[in-house]
Amino acid sequence: MMDCSEAPGGDEAYTKYELTLADAYEARPLSLLHFPKASEAMALVEAMTVQVAALEQRKRPRGVGEMGKLREAVGAVLGGVLTVAWKAGGLVYRSMDKNSFTGEAVAYRQAEVALNGLEALGLIRRYSGVRYEWGAELDGPARWEGIAARFGATEALKALAASHGISQDNIGSAFDVRWPVKPPKIWASIALRPLTSRLPGERAKRDNETLHLDMEDAKVRKLIEEVDLANGVLAQHSFEGCTPPALYRAFRRDFGLGGRWITAGTMPIQQMSAAARLKIRINGQPVAEVDVKASQLSILAACAGVKELIFNDPYSFPYAPWNRLPNAREVVKGLVVAALGAGKLPTRWPKGMKNRLGVPNSVRLGDVTEALAARFPFLKQPAEVLGVAPEVVALRLQALEADAITAVLVHAWMLGVPAVPVHDSILIPETAARRTADDLKMAYRVRCNGAIIGTVTSVAV
Repeated sequence: MMDCSEAPGGDEAYTKYELTLADAYEARPLSLLHFPKASEAMALVEAMTVQVAALEQRKRPRGVGEMGKLREAVGAVLGGVLTVAWKAGGLVYRSMDKNSFTGEAVAYRQAEVALNGLEALGLIRRYSGVRYEWGAELDGPARWEGIAARFGATEALKALAASHGISQDNIGSAFDVRWPVKPPKIWASIALRPLTSRLPGERAKRDNETLHLDMEDAKVRKLIEEVDLANGVLAQHSFEGCTPPALYRAFRRDFGLGGRWITAGTMPIQQMSAAARLKIRINGQPVAEVDVKASQLSILAACAGVKELIFNDPYSFPYAPWNRLPNAREVVKGLVVAALGAGKLPTRWPKGMKNRLGVPNSVRLGDVTEALAARFPFLKQPAEVLGVAPEVVALRLQALEADAITAVLVHAWMLGVPAVPVHDSILIPETAARRTADDLKMAYRVRCNGAIIGTVTSVAV
C-alpha cells in the first residue's frame, strides 16, 4: 500500500493508490454511524462541511436544511474514517450502491458529496479495488474475485484532527455511535444468486444478481415463512448497542448450496467484533453467544464417517515446530478454510496469507498440510467425501451447517426467544444459553450425518 502525505488541496488527492490483499482484508466497514460528540469533533466537522460545500458546483447555495444534511454526512464519514485511522491497516470500505442507503441516517447523495469533497481536499485517500485470480494457486479451478475500493485517512487529516485536539487517545469519546432505532428494510426474504466464480475472460456478474424463485414451490414458501417468523419475533424485542436485526437468507445456484442467515443494514451484528457483540443488550438484559467448535470441519468429518473430532482444538498442533508462531492457530485454520474452498489441501500458500499472518519462510507449507492430512485424511479430497464439484465444497458444507443452525433458530423463535444467527454461532439472551447449546448439539446430530460437536458459550462482561 503506497503511503505518503498530502496537504489539503494537493495534487495527489485523486491519485489511484494500489491496495494489497492483506490491507484490504484488514479494512473495517464504514458504518456512517459515528457522529461528532465532543466540541472538538463538532468544530472539525463544521470547518470541513464549509470547505466541502465550497467545492460543490450548484446553481444555488445550500440552505440551512441542506447544510444540515451535508454536515451530518461529513461528520459520519470523518467519524468512521478517523475511528480506525490509527489502527492496523486504518482502512474502511462501504458499498456506494444507492439501494444500500435506503433507511440509513445518511442519504446516498450526501454521503457521495462528503466522500468526494474530503478526497478532493486531500483528507481521504481512495484505494482502488483489487481483482485477483483465486483457486489456481491452490491447484483448484481458476476463478476471478474482486475486493471493492477502500478509503483511509491521510496524514493531512490526522494532522488536522490533532490541531482540533483529536487523537488516537480520545477518538472514542470525540465521535459517538448513533445506532438506528428501526431495523433495516429487507428487499427479499430469500436471495438465490448465481455462483460468483467466473473463469478468466468471462463477464463478471454483479454480486447482487438474483435468480428467479418459483413462489408456488413448497420449499420456497417454507423458507420465506421461516424468515417472516424470524423478523416478526425479533421486531417484538428491543436491541441496544447494535443495528436492530433484520434477517434474510442467501443461497447460491440452488437450495443445496449456501443458505446462511444474513443480518441486513449498516454495521449489522454479524460484522461486529465478538467483544462488541457481547455488549449488546436485548430487552435491557445481557446476552451470550453460543459458538459451534470447528463447525464445517466437524460436518465434513461426519460425512467421511468420523462422527466426532477427538481434539479439544482441531487447529492446534502443540508439538509442531510452527506452533511457536504467534498466529499458529490462525495459520492452520486458514489452510483448512483454503482446502474447503479449493476442494483439496493447497500445495502453495494462499495469496496474502504469509504476509497477513506473519509466516516466515522457514515454515514449510508441506509440513503443515502433511500434519493436517495425517490428522484429518478426509481433507485430502473433501469434494469426493461430499460428492460435489471441488468449487462448491465450502458452499455445500455451509448449507448443511445452515440447516442445523436453522432448526435451532426456529425452535427458539417458536418460543418467542429473540435468537440472532452469526454464521456458525447464535446470539441469545444469556438465560437461554444452556438450552441453545443443547439444541445445537442435537441439531448437528440429526441434520449433519450424526456429527457430534462441541460448543463454546461466551457471556457478557
